[in-house]
Amino acid sequence: IHAPHATACAVGLDERITGPFYSWADIYKAGVDLEAQWHTSFDVIAKFCADNGPFDGVYGFSQGAAIVTNFSHPSIWKD
Repeated sequence: IHAPHATACAVGLDERITGPFYSWADIYKAGVDLEAQWHTSFDVIAKFCADNGPFDGVYGFSQGAAIVTNFSHPSIWKD
């Protein structure tokens, strides 16, 4: 799934691939409430799992690995 927040391209990446680019929390945008974005991302993942699951496992790369790890904690993931 795509992360829910449109974001700017990381420096130099636009030389290799074209966007759009998405983030679980947009660290490039000034004044953004990162915690609120993180929780919005949890909601997106929960909806995706409810609509498309069950799943035997998940994986993520970079920011995706961080959010999957957080999301799988029992205090976050609730049936």
